[in-house]
Amino acid sequence: MAFLWTGGAGSGGCAVCRALRPALPTYPEDPSIDEVVALLDSVPLNEELVLVGEEPTRREDLADLVRTVRKERPGAIVRIVTDAARCADRAYATSLSEAGVDRFTVRLFGPRPAVHDAETGTHGSFDASVAGIRTLVALGLWVEVEAVATRRALPHLTETARFIATSLRGVAQVLVRNPLWGDNGLVRGTSHKVHPHEAYPPVDMAADIIAHHDIPVRLEGFPFIVTGGKAPYPLTDSKLAGWPIGLALEVIAMEEGLKPAARVSLDLERTKTLAGFCRGRGLTLEQASFRHRFGPNEAGLREDSSDPRARLVYCYLAPEKAAAKAVRDADAAGDDDALGEALGYPACCRRFYARNVTAGHHPDLAMAAYNEGPADTYPFELNTLSTYITGLVFHQPHTYTCAPSLRMARDLMAALRRSEPLLATAVEHALRCHVVYASPASRISLWGRRKGGRIEVENLIPFGDAIRPDLAKVDTVELVEDAVMLRAGERVIARITAPGGVRPLLATFE
Repeated sequence: MAFLWTGGAGSGGCAVCRALRPALPTYPEDPSIDEVVALLDSVPLNEELVLVGEEPTRREDLADLVRTVRKERPGAIVRIVTDAARCADRAYATSLSEAGVDRFTVRLFGPRPAVHDAETGTHGSFDASVAGIRTLVALGLWVEVEAVATRRALPHLTETARFIATSLRGVAQVLVRNPLWGDNGLVRGTSHKVHPHEAYPPVDMAADIIAHHDIPVRLEGFPFIVTGGKAPYPLTDSKLAGWPIGLALEVIAMEEGLKPAARVSLDLERTKTLAGFCRGRGLTLEQASFRHRFGPNEAGLREDSSDPRARLVYCYLAPEKAAAKAVRDADAAGDDDALGEALGYPACCRRFYARNVTAGHHPDLAMAAYNEGPADTYPFELNTLSTYITGLVFHQPHTYTCAPSLRMARDLMAALRRSEPLLATAVEHALRCHVVYASPASRISLWGRRKGGRIEVENLIPFGDAIRPDLAKVDTVELVEDAVMLRAGERVIARITAPGGVRPLLATFE
């Protein structure tokens, strides 16, 4: 698939579409037909050609452009990504088809105007796009509807899927897309980003709804385990569904007698429903008297703050009231060793934490654990470096071969396989991977074959500062001296380094 930038500026300023546009050297506002066609020189014959732009149909010469591209590449599939507003005009839509457009991709951000228009920033854009889709389908043309799961659109995703399946009959395919990262990088610092943890239940239901109506469905930009049209949700235990995976794992571990208590970090709004959940499962609930800004995976970085921006709170769950209070009191006192003991963490890992974390100094514990026992491969059950799914241990092991931690993780995995086989499969697939790790804010999960020091990449999920344009093209990853090199063929796509002159990690969990 090769992208040809067509311009067409002034489409209403959809921030998500701008972020999802392919990574190209430049984005000229109004390139000439000759300039667009010149891009074909670097494109292999018969590769699918995708016409993209701020909105291609705003070019008055679009049909001429398509004819020229078709003349240059008669055997290629030509696709256009458009809001389809102008395609509501049958004559216009027909002219594009006759000029050589084979496929139309149209994005929907919601099931009704209030949701879709809020994301595009253009009043009436939902109705216009729907009218265009219906006209294209009525003309017998191939139409893909792209349901984009932004943060604002995600709660409406199942409704969007139902709308597409029942009100837009005749579409050839539905693509459910996560804007967490794309060819043009992450939509960071905005309201658009969706973490995969949040995506599982609605994506699962949306895919089922679409597939139930015999419409092919594809997922893009979701983790490896959410592929093939179905996410590994919902849980067998319906009362755990809808809660963060980490909380579900903590509850299962306690109910299996694998740990005495749990500490989970939740948004203030979620804590309002947690009390009822705990009562239903026979768990005691205690709550911290302070709020914080950072989650439990960043222990030591939290802020005891009444700042209104600190929207997270620690909740302490346990089968026994005394156990929940012990965790709460140790956390309030700032006694890390007592806190770890109350949560059932191994003594060796508590000592490791005490050695590395002192007042005012909180090093990278993941890197410190690697340095305690460096190797190329580790058991997948102790993978705490991948961030998009909670692991099988709830603390930082002092090494990635720590025997007590590994025993705890394997006991939990055995319990999951008995009670929640779908979740067990999801967790194992997520953790059995290769990881590029430079810092807590820069890491990549990789799937593929390892050959010596090189990974042949089949799929990757980047996070934080590791996100770069063109990552979708990466086919090999290799650690070279003080950097991890991500390549497409011989071309270097990205060079990942660690702060402070430290060597980044390329570790395999299997």
